[in-house]
Amino acid sequence: MGSLGLMRLILTHSLITFRNAPELEGTFAFDCMEDFTVGPLRGWPDAAAFGAERAAYWQDNPMHRLPDGEELDYSVWTQSYPEYDWVNYLFTPKEDHPALHRFEEIAPDAVEFEIWIAPNARSQIGLWYTIAELERIGVKSHQVSLVQFPEGLSLEDRAKLVCDLLHSSENARRPVHADWARYLALWQAAQSLPAPFSQSLTEEMSKEEHRAVQILSGRCPDPKTGLNNIQARLLRAALWRRARTSNGWAKMAWVIGEAMAAGWDDGDNVGDGVLQNELEALARQSPPLFEIKGEGAMRFCEVRLTAAGCALAEAL
Repeated sequence: MGSLGLMRLILTHSLITFRNAPELEGTFAFDCMEDFTVGPLRGWPDAAAFGAERAAYWQDNPMHRLPDGEELDYSVWTQSYPEYDWVNYLFTPKEDHPALHRFEEIAPDAVEFEIWIAPNARSQIGLWYTIAELERIGVKSHQVSLVQFPEGLSLEDRAKLVCDLLHSSENARRPVHADWARYLALWQAAQSLPAPFSQSLTEEMSKEEHRAVQILSGRCPDPKTGLNNIQARLLRAALWRRARTSNGWAKMAWVIGEAMAAGWDDGDNVGDGVLQNELEALARQSPPLFEIKGEGAMRFCEVRLTAAGCALAEAL
């Protein structure tokens, strides 16, 4: 890997685009394709076991399949700079794919790491994972700096900031060594939920970190109902729709859209593929909470609550 002249590695957590950004020798960027606000977080620091469990979770997700039914390979990091066309990449025969680098192959040769995050829970939890992963592969805290993107940036301002950060803007970066231990502790504690965080760690947490923990805690089953907050949103959405139809059936896409909107104002954004996967799991469990009519994409399916699902939804 020495031929790359690799000096600097940028790790992003907010689908930052590098469109029209000039190439800089020795600089590469990878975007985190994971969303650690959903799915299991067990198994760390055994990276292979952890990755296998995360891969199994996403491979059950309908959004993890291409239109021809082929499953996407699971990967936490995908090269985003130098930029390539991700859509064309997916629909191009594998033998014609551009030579993209893999994070785990070139990270050991990097001497400088920058983590770019957005002010949301997904980025916060992704940051904890990233610090844990960098420590696992032997990166030292003094090699790492952090860039926090402001809220409410227009696309134009965002693109300008990306170009500025690529070239200079040292004042936008801050070292992470003072916070390194806290990030590691947060990642470890997140895997132990619903066990409470220690008081000392809670007192050190920022507002954004508190919100991230709140969202992760909501993914744990409620002791009273056995439901996590994603499942509860689906049941409430279906119950609301049931009262407005003659037979209780509703388009699956409508129920999922309502459940998706339920957490939006609080920054708890859950993708439609995750919601569809949760709904289908509720229809398979015993006793089932949903009935599904149709198959395939959610726009082709209808759903309604079973008697058990209706009773549980009304008790929420």
